[in-house]
Amino acid sequence: MIEPIIIHYFTKRDNEDFYRAYLTIKYQVFVAELNWSSLKDESGEAIAREDPFDEEGRFSLALTAGRIPIGTVRAIPLQKGFPHQELFEQHLSHIEFGSLFDWLCTFNALAVLPAYRGKKCRVSEQGWTGSAGRLLMLGLIRYMEQEGMKGATVTTGAITPARLFHGLGFYIIDNPTITPLYPEPLLNMGMVFGSDAHIRAQEECGMKPRVSTPLAGDSLRLLRYFESRQEQVLGSRRLESLF
Repeated sequence: MIEPIIIHYFTKRDNEDFYRAYLTIKYQVFVAELNWSSLKDESGEAIAREDPFDEEGRFSLALTAGRIPIGTVRAIPLQKGFPHQELFEQHLSHIEFGSLFDWLCTFNALAVLPAYRGKKCRVSEQGWTGSAGRLLMLGLIRYMEQEGMKGATVTTGAITPARLFHGLGFYIIDNPTITPLYPEPLLNMGMVFGSDAHIRAQEECGMKPRVSTPLAGDSLRLLRYFESRQEQVLGSRRLESLF
């Protein structure tokens, strides 16, 4: 059975109810389920604490046809804020990355409630189909493309989201790293919008790619950089071997 969903895009200032739904889902997944206790709100309520980076965030929120929030994710232009920047320091000095810095964003806090993970969903208005996580990401990527962004970073600590991001066109650009934030190693990934893999992911979900012309210039150079980084880190091994 296909679950009909609606996806809304908003900022913290746009819609307080949607923003609270984001904090609630973030709490349910990262605090209650994964035990990231540092994300608890000091009030003791079952919501995540507000993150200073949220002020510059662009969010997508998935709701059922009955308006029940089931999933969310946040994006931020790097020039406005860069969570986990310390994990990417080695890349900032590379011209391929640095030349596009002002047109890159980062995705964080992708969270889908357990009952809806892996479930086939359909965005009623646009007719897109796929998992809630995939549709949340592709929809917010498109939103960021419309803001002029040309690529993105993401950091994950689990194989399931890593597979999802890889299927959207993200490349593995570093070996997993232990940080004070999370007990498991964190993996950095990078993506260039409009790459062949990104176009293919959109078409698989019934989305018409916003841009279908071949990459060129700085975007193509960054894609080649990400490809070379993945070859150095992963080589012929499977993604699962990093976890």
